[in-house]
Amino acid sequence: DCTAVISYDSEKEARDLYWDAISSSSTFSVNLKAEMLQGSARRNPFIAEPHVYLAEIELQRANFVDCAEHGREALRLFYAMGSHWDKRLPYRQWISHTRMLLLRCVRRLQGKTSLPLTQDGVVLTNLVVEQMAEVSPIAANSSKVTCSSCALPSF
Repeated sequence: DCTAVISYDSEKEARDLYWDAISSSSTFSVNLKAEMLQGSARRNPFIAEPHVYLAEIELQRANFVDCAEHGREALRLFYAMGSHWDKRLPYRQWISHTRMLLLRCVRRLQGKTSLPLTQDGVVLTNLVVEQMAEVSPIAANSSKVTCSSCALPSF
């Protein structure tokens, strides 16, 4: 709902929870950081960045379905708003990072390595670019859904 209004207090709480969770001086457990990021996203449902960090946490936890869901939600919000909330990075970098997280989660869901590699362990960047286009919500062929547990395209 693009007409919803959030209160100043909710936005301030969302900002404070987000910053406390991601700040480099934070000594909170990963579980607490995840709860703080979820709280931030609930208080301000228009911001994508908490979902990016939640996707990172879920990738580290090997919860690939949750990782993909947060990645998809982050991209949906970035594209819907056409902007980003955390201005420490440019918009294009938030998008690229989120797309890469989504690709890695989808590949891991399929039982593959998180990135396509040669036998010598070199990342196949041409395949990364192709596969990112397939998992991106704005890709022309993103309607090819074959992963029933995560509703993501397969390649």
